[in-house]
Amino acid sequence: AHTLLKTGDFIECYFDPKIDLNQTFEFEVLYETKQYGIYHKPVGALSEGTNHGDKTSLFRHVEKSKKYAYLVNRLDRETEGLVVVAYNSKAQNSLQQIWRTKVIKKYQAIVLGEMQENSTGEFNYPLNDKFSLTKYKCIQAFGDRSYLEIELATERKHQARIHLSKAGNPVMGDPIYGEH
Repeated sequence: AHTLLKTGDFIECYFDPKIDLNQTFEFEVLYETKQYGIYHKPVGALSEGTNHGDKTSLFRHVEKSKKYAYLVNRLDRETEGLVVVAYNSKAQNSLQQIWRTKVIKKYQAIVLGEMQENSTGEFNYPLNDKFSLTKYKCIQAFGDRSYLEIELATERKHQARIHLSKAGNPVMGDPIYGEH
């Protein structure tokens, strides 16, 4: 905070009891150059902070050891995977261009509902009035669950989770779009 307060100014404070601000995470650096690093983000960790805080986020962790930190990509709290962090704005712009045009974004998820093993398909429901495309392949079906490989052709917020939920196959454990 760098703003001086004046009489009549209001301060809003947020608290989310689901966020354990004392929880610590190990953010392993898998590859690093002077320009950027590739970090492993575990399940439960935030890529960046929210209105409720950022003490335990990957962004805050990197910012403590680097002069500058710029996220190239983000992952949902419930998702484990790789996050690229640039150490200057020029590297961030270059890496984001590569991310948008050359990187294939693949994920794995267990969803509710039995799908045909080795079947493939796609969802292209618009999200926020924008075209969005999610492709999938059923790797394994077991009972009323299916293990999918998911590829995002576009990147919209919660895209795969929304598409799968609308199709009747919500991601297991999804607190927002899953079955409650």
